[in-house]
Amino acid sequence: CNVSLLNDQFHNCVPNYTEEEKQKAYPILLDPRDLQFESFLGTGKNSHSTTVYKGKLLQTTSSAHNNNIIKTTFKTVAIKIVSGQVVHDQSLPNLSTICKQLQMMYKISGPTGMIRLYGIVLRPCCAIVLQYCSRGSLYQIM
Repeated sequence: CNVSLLNDQFHNCVPNYTEEEKQKAYPILLDPRDLQFESFLGTGKNSHSTTVYKGKLLQTTSSAHNNNIIKTTFKTVAIKIVSGQVVHDQSLPNLSTICKQLQMMYKISGPTGMIRLYGIVLRPCCAIVLQYCSRGSLYQIM
C-alpha cells in the first residue's frame, strides 16, 4: 500500500505497448505515467487480489476553437490494481476478452448512472482507472 512506491513504478515505466495490445485495448489504453496515486482506499470485496487507490489522471485536450490550445487537467479517479497481473505476450488471449468487456463498459459508461471507465494500464501491472466515488463503493453505501 506504499503510494510513493507506486508513483515511482508508474512514473518510471515506459509501457512499450505492442501493436497487438494497442489494437485490442483501443481506445481505453492509458500511459501509466499519466497516473498519480494519492491514497489507499481498500481491497476488493469479492477478491483480495485487487487494491484500490484514489489518484489523479492527467488529461490533455486540444480545442479547435482556440487555435489548438492544449489544456491539461487532472481528474480525480479510482485506480484499481489487479494484484500479480503483469501482462505478458502469453496472456494476450485473456487480454482480448478483458479488453472487449472493458470496451463495452467504456462505451456505455458516463451519465447513464454507471461508473465511468477512463481506461486501463497494462504496465508495470494491470490497473483499471475508474470514476472516483467520494461516498465509497456500492457495497459500502448499501
